[in-house]
Amino acid sequence: MTYRFTEHALDTDRRELRRGGVLCALEPQVFDLLAYLLRNRDRVVSRDGVLDAIWKGRNVSEAVLTTGINAARRSISDNGSEQRLIRTIRSRGFRFVGGVQEEQTPKTVTSPLVPDDRKLTPLDLPRIAVLPFANITGDRGQEPFADGMTEELMSALSKVSWLHVVSRASSFACKGHAIGTRQIARRLAVRYVLEGSIRKCAGRARIAVQLADGLLDHHIWGDQYDCEIADSLALQAEICDKVIAAIEPQLYLAERIRAQRTAPENLNGWECIVCALALMNTRQQEAAGKAHALLQKAVSAECESAQAHALLSIVTTFRLHMGWTNRQSTVPIASALAQKAISLNPYEPWAHAARGYALIWKHPEEAIVPCRRAISLDKHLAIGHYFLALASAYAGHSDQVFAHANAAECLEQRDLLARWTPPRR
Repeated sequence: MTYRFTEHALDTDRRELRRGGVLCALEPQVFDLLAYLLRNRDRVVSRDGVLDAIWKGRNVSEAVLTTGINAARRSISDNGSEQRLIRTIRSRGFRFVGGVQEEQTPKTVTSPLVPDDRKLTPLDLPRIAVLPFANITGDRGQEPFADGMTEELMSALSKVSWLHVVSRASSFACKGHAIGTRQIARRLAVRYVLEGSIRKCAGRARIAVQLADGLLDHHIWGDQYDCEIADSLALQAEICDKVIAAIEPQLYLAERIRAQRTAPENLNGWECIVCALALMNTRQQEAAGKAHALLQKAVSAECESAQAHALLSIVTTFRLHMGWTNRQSTVPIASALAQKAISLNPYEPWAHAARGYALIWKHPEEAIVPCRRAISLDKHLAIGHYFLALASAYAGHSDQVFAHANAAECLEQRDLLARWTPPRR
C-alpha cells in the first residue's frame, strides 16, 4: 500500500518514504510509527495503542514516545508547533489529520517459464548490504579496524546515486551470526551483499572482499588486497576506493543482464534506465532512438524520478550533438527536462550535467556552471568532465579543455554514462 500526502509518498510494501520523489532516510521504528498513524488516521490512537503497536508492549519511557513522534513529524516536514499532519490530542493520543490518498502496489505478472527473482525483493532500485567485515585474526583489538572498513564502504556506496545502501544498524545486526547469504538478503530486503574479512600480522594486512547476488546466492566478484599498515585511516580509504571502482561496473552489469531478461512491456522505471544506458553508450542513431523511447516510458512510470528526466534530457541533447535533430526545437526540450530533474532532486549530478550539456548548444559560457556543479556532487562523474571540456572549448577557454578531457578518460569505467559499449553484431 502507498499513502500519498502533501509531497510525500509512503510505500509500506517497499518500506520507503519519498519526498518529492527523493528517498528519505528513516529509522525502521519511525517508519512503523508513521505507517501506523496513516493506517489509523480515521481515529485518535491512544498512547498505549502506539506503545503496543510499535514497541510491542515493552516498558518504554514517555520520552521515547515523544522522541518517536517528533522524528515522525520531522520526516514529513511537520513539527510540534504547527502539527499540520500529526496532531497531539491532549489526554487522548495522536491522529494523522492530513489529506491522504491510498494506492495499491501493483502486482507483477510473470511467465512461469522464466524465473523472475524480482518478486523476492520489495524494491525496484538495487539495494545492497555491506556486512560487518570478519576479523579472522582472533585479536579483539582489531575489531575497530574491521568495523571501520565496513563503515568506509557503506559511506562510499551511499554516494552512488542509483544504489540504496542498508543502514549501519541493520547490517551490524547480522554481526556474529552464521546466516546464509540468501537468508541475509531476504531479511534485509536487498539484492546484493558485500562482505569481507581482515587478517593482520606483523604490520601487514590481507583484506578479502566478495560481492554476491543474495537472492540467487551467486558470486559476482571477489578480490583481495595485501598492504602495509602505516596509517589505518589512509589504508581504509585506499582499499575502499579500489573496491568501489571494481564493483560499480559489476553491479551495473548485473542489473543490465537482469533487465534484459525482462520483456520490454514489463520493464519498470529503473530497468528502462538500465537498458537505455546500454543503448546510449553504443553511440548509434537507431539505438539512441530506442533509448529515447525507453526513457520516455521511465519518466511516465516514475514521474518523480530526477534520474529519468536527466537521462531523457541527455539523450535528447545527444541526438542534437550527432546532428540527428534540429537545434532550435531540441534545446528548449532538453533544457526543460534538465530543469525538471533539478527541481525533483537538486543533489542529482546527472541533472546538472544534463543542464550543462543542453546549454552548450546555445550558451556555452553558461554551461560551465552546471557542469562544475555536477562534478562537485560526484567527483567520479566522467561525463561531467567531458561536458565541461566541451563547454570550455566552445566558450573559448582552451586552457581548461585538456585537463577535464583527461579526467573524463581516466574515470570513464566508473561512469555509467561515459562507458562506450560496442554495438551487438
